[in-house]
Amino acid sequence: RAALLSGDAPKEKAAGKKDDSLLLLEAEDEWQAAESLALWLASGSKESNEDVVIIAGSDTEILDDALRRQGLPGLGVSPVSRWRLALQILPLTLANAWEPIDVQRLAELLAMPAGPVPRYAAGFLLKALNEEPGIGGKAWKQALEEIAAEYARRKLERQAKKNCVQGEEDSSLPEPTAELLREAQDFAGGLDAMLAGKRYPPEEGIPEESLRERCQWVIERLALLMGMDNTGAGSLPGEAIAQAREVQSLAAGKKTLPRILVDRMLDAVIGVGRANPEKTQQAAPWTVLTHPGQMVNPAGTVIWWGFADPSSLAEDYWSLKERELLQKHGVNLEDGHWQRQREALAWRRPLLCARERLMLFFPKQKNGEEQARHPLWDEIISAAEALKLDASGIIRPCGDLCKDGSWNLAGRSASLVPASPPEAEPPVAVSWSVPSGLIKLPRSLSFSQMNSYIGCPMNWTIKYHAGLKGMDALSLSSGNQMIGKLCHRIIYEIYTAAPAAGAADAARKADSLYEELLPSMASELLLEGRELERRRLKTGIVRAVEDLAEKIISVGLTVEKSEEELKQDLKAGGGIIPFVGYADLVLKTSSGDTFILDMKWSAYGKYRKEEVENGDALQLAAYAWLLKSTGAVTAGGNVHAAYYMLARRELLSDSPLLGKEALPSARSLDEIWSSGIRAW
Repeated sequence: RAALLSGDAPKEKAAGKKDDSLLLLEAEDEWQAAESLALWLASGSKESNEDVVIIAGSDTEILDDALRRQGLPGLGVSPVSRWRLALQILPLTLANAWEPIDVQRLAELLAMPAGPVPRYAAGFLLKALNEEPGIGGKAWKQALEEIAAEYARRKLERQAKKNCVQGEEDSSLPEPTAELLREAQDFAGGLDAMLAGKRYPPEEGIPEESLRERCQWVIERLALLMGMDNTGAGSLPGEAIAQAREVQSLAAGKKTLPRILVDRMLDAVIGVGRANPEKTQQAAPWTVLTHPGQMVNPAGTVIWWGFADPSSLAEDYWSLKERELLQKHGVNLEDGHWQRQREALAWRRPLLCARERLMLFFPKQKNGEEQARHPLWDEIISAAEALKLDASGIIRPCGDLCKDGSWNLAGRSASLVPASPPEAEPPVAVSWSVPSGLIKLPRSLSFSQMNSYIGCPMNWTIKYHAGLKGMDALSLSSGNQMIGKLCHRIIYEIYTAAPAAGAADAARKADSLYEELLPSMASELLLEGRELERRRLKTGIVRAVEDLAEKIISVGLTVEKSEEELKQDLKAGGGIIPFVGYADLVLKTSSGDTFILDMKWSAYGKYRKEEVENGDALQLAAYAWLLKSTGAVTAGGNVHAAYYMLARRELLSDSPLLGKEALPSARSLDEIWSSGIRAW
């Protein structure tokens, strides 16, 4: 300390005796550092801990866990973050105002557990986005209808409960009135207008009225949630409401705001964010600070938790032109040197205010990444070298504090008992047995369910019986799955609305439908930077549709139905289960044979080809059985089935109708289905 204040401190007074007055406790990670600090505090009396000041240089979540294990109160210091859930509602809402739509950001807004969209409504919309990753399409409109119906049902249910509380016997739900139906439609329409309404070019900007309207929507919805959750103004939803109001204030009088300006306004109002309000400091004998500059009074022992390089960056950066403009108007910015000088003086406060001891806890790793020591350490080492002192004695590895069952650190000690050896881990179960009848037969069965159960019963049980699945926002269709759905819809429209006259006609319709359906079924392809990919996919899809039409004509087939639902009771598994499937295309020959086609978008056709050749095409066999069972096959006619690989423009089937192009198959479709039923 004397060396830091003046370089001519008497050497005989700083001869380096090891009295533990200054220690750097070096730990391998936060867990080891936390255990050492918690044990040191637990080893002292309440009176001795009253003269202790702890500076939380980083979050204390791991330290608080260690303190709880010692029966001590937690510090409750959490990092400041702008990415907390409630603080992202406004940015995600405003991100949804620009064109083209970013469907992933919209899904994140809908997936928020306490967002502006009611959970039941968000569930319908997320399901629609999973089916068709865009807005305004068939699935989106169906979701709005379901939202309106659920809104009316919930309101009638609340009224029925109210009547039951008031003593009325009849609590059944009546038919919704015309007024209630209009109210439900208005609610669904309001969501549609806010989430899928008019969007604005980022460069031209959003009108002030529209920006204020979106902010007001966030304010009203979060205010409603705060009333339901009984949260106060200091909560994160309350902070988000305040930020929305501030954006409204900043937007006043600007008429039109480009996206870059809106983003800067959000950066300004959100700033560095907020600490977690659920993390609170518990009553303790010691004093807790969050910055070394807060150290103003002397203390017996000062502990600096998280003594690592803060890697702080300047919060504000002013360009030379900005500085010149400010100076022109009489605003003189402080030189950055003075800010750094104040920062360095603040770092020295713990060293200057510690009467007896300063302990610096430094974890060498945090979150798996290497850390550097705090810059104050360089000053300490420099001062020690100037006075020709050996600084190695003040570095203490936390792993060396315990020897022969005795733990010692800075005048405090404890006896440690060796931990009991861990019990042997149970062997991994090859199979799991459950009581008979616990897992019921599903209400209905599809090929995907059947295939999942045959392939991995545990996976089927977790997904379909227990109902465990990933977040809806993470399950949006993308890549080949999204493109496959878009192709299916294009082909459905071509062969349902007005069947194509030929291959060239099918190609022209596919070209037009691709542009028409892109915003509602594959909106991510409209994002900036994906123009080349979008053009390539268009060419690939148009060629695939044209090739499919040519193959249908060359084999002598006519399209009967597209996306046809097939349903038949299946006797298996000790019961009767409705089996449901959807045939992509059902075709007929002139002789009365039926040809069912299942389309796949994949760059690799090897596995589907092997399925057909090995006699393992259970999906094709299931569709063939459904056609026969439902009576959709002409008497005396045969059933053929094939995969059509859209990306590769390949027709994979063992049907003799394909002539030399037919693949050999080890089993017939009937044999494959019988084998599948036995496996189920």
